[in-house]
Amino acid sequence: MARERLASLSADIAAALQMSVATAKAHGSLLLVERAVDNRGQVALLVQEARRGG
Repeated sequence: MARERLASLSADIAAALQMSVATAKAHGSLLLVERAVDNRGQVALLVQEARRGG
């Protein structure tokens, strides 16, 4: 079930950014490496902090 949810999220992200699902996944993976985080939840926290000016 978790894999289906991630696949759905990847498809939603790809559609919103007008790119293929494979490209969205590749960019997501690179983001995790560049920010030295383990999952997308941690990326979301970093984005929230950046938006707040932190």
